[in-house]
Amino acid sequence: MSDRYRFGSSSGKKAQAAMEFLMTYGWAILVVLAAIGALAYFGVLSPDRFLPEKCTLPSGIACLDFRYLEGTGIQTFVFSSHEDTFL
Repeated sequence: MSDRYRFGSSSGKKAQAAMEFLMTYGWAILVVLAAIGALAYFGVLSPDRFLPEKCTLPSGIACLDFRYLEGTGIQTFVFSSHEDTFL
């Protein structure tokens, strides 16, 4: 046997092992990505499900309303029963 033939045979086995590895884990990653995509599509991963719909402030301060404004942030409307004013 020549050295060239033995080198090619060993290389072929390594290439086959590498292709089997990539195919096995490639399919697994594809399935995981498809599952995450399906969950996102049906709204399971929507942040609205995890964020509260309330405004919580300390005693003496009432939150009348709040809303999120695109680009500027959160706007809150509060009422204070304290005599002191604050910003």
